[in-house]
Amino acid sequence: MKIHKTLQQRSKEWLKLRAAKISWTKLATIMAWPKAVETLQYEMLAELIAPIEEIYQTEAMARGIYLESFGLEETSKLIGKEITEVWLIEKDDFVILSPDAIIYNEEWIITEAIELKCLAAKKHVRYMLMDSFKDVYSYEKQYYWQVVHYFLVIDTLEKVTFSLYNPDIWDKDKQLHIITVTRQDLQQEIDKAEKKLADFKTKWNTLKDNLLTW
Repeated sequence: MKIHKTLQQRSKEWLKLRAAKISWTKLATIMAWPKAVETLQYEMLAELIAPIEEIYQTEAMARGIYLESFGLEETSKLIGKEITEVWLIEKDDFVILSPDAIIYNEEWIITEAIELKCLAAKKHVRYMLMDSFKDVYSYEKQYYWQVVHYFLVIDTLEKVTFSLYNPDIWDKDKQLHIITVTRQDLQQEIDKAEKKLADFKTKWNTLKDNLLTW
């Protein structure tokens, strides 16, 4: 596993390292939208021979990027732990992760991570009323598989703090809401994702070899 601490997100170098590799969005496609898998295969093939397309930034994304540092600071205070921001983690030559923050234990092993969302108030409230992280699956499957992806990439990871931050909420006590997810909570999904990824990689490698020898 290789950790990039100085690589700026959305930079050309960051985009290049992501090319033809499985990020959480691609994992979500494989797990949640099987009909889109074939399209994903060709998308990854294109990333091998052409520049990767820049990520289109919506207004909501721009807001989330602006609020991220504030949300991470508040999350760090709430859980009482020092966090480290890194820009990219390569599990191997096929699977990568862009975490919001990681947490080292005393032996400098990554045991925790933070995935932060800065959502509109109506979504923020909906997450606040969920009983557990399992409820996320029926609401937004992509976020569910995003957290599974953390555990896929970081073998030493014990838990993820899924953090919701919205400073527009009038009640300051409700501006930050966290849902803690452990590896044990998602072990079945992690195993399922590992198998699906292995199957996908086998098929994709065949297509890749055909393309590069064409």
